Amino acid sequence: MKIQNTDEIVKLQERGQITIPTSIRDQYGLKKGAKLIVRVQKKGIVLEPLYIRRKEKLLLIADAIIGSVNLDQHPEWSTKEKLQKSVRLIRSEWK
Repeated sequence: MKIQNTDEIVKLQERGQITIPTSIRDQYGLKKGAKLIVRVQKKGIVLEPLYIRRKEKLLLIADAIIGSVNLDQHPEWSTKEKLQKSVRLIRSEWK
């Protein structure tokens, strides 16, 4: 996914809500009900789609598994790419 850096001005609504512009929602594939992490930093507030954080955690798990599994017994996990493919398949079955 290629993300374009952009700045947009949005208006804070009565109940603290904002509308993320369509162009940004489309770039990230955000649909109604998508969960976002709200992070407060020195320079301001950052919104991060939760699925990105989950993807990072899965990659960390993959790294740990590759280092601790006997790959002779599991050739389908012999590379990070193969393991990621296996994880994606498992995740698709969860839906």
